[in-house]
Amino acid sequence: MTEITSKEQKREVMKLAWMLVKTHHFTKEEAMKQAWMVSKLRSALRTDSVSFAYRKINGDIRYACGTLKPDLLPQSPRRSNRKRNETVLVYFDQGRQSFRCFKIANLLDVA
Repeated sequence: MTEITSKEQKREVMKLAWMLVKTHHFTKEEAMKQAWMVSKLRSALRTDSVSFAYRKINGDIRYACGTLKPDLLPQSPRRSNRKRNETVLVYFDQGRQSFRCFKIANLLDVA
């Protein structure tokens, strides 16, 4: 697995922040904070299990422990050719043993 460089991470953060400003009407400052939090969560999920919280669409707060580390993921027989949705973050929920997703605008905290 390749390491994400600082330049690539900054590019990802700026792209996420701009999307949050355009689609979710965040201020520039709020968008940058949210984008950095999402970027750090993505990096942490790739290397280990992480606890985090987000607001579900119905307004409830969900506390999750998830990962994207290949060693901790179940064997998946098929790969989807779907276009990646930049507004959501997909993770493997270790408590429920299934893949889940949430809108990145709704991320509240990373433990």
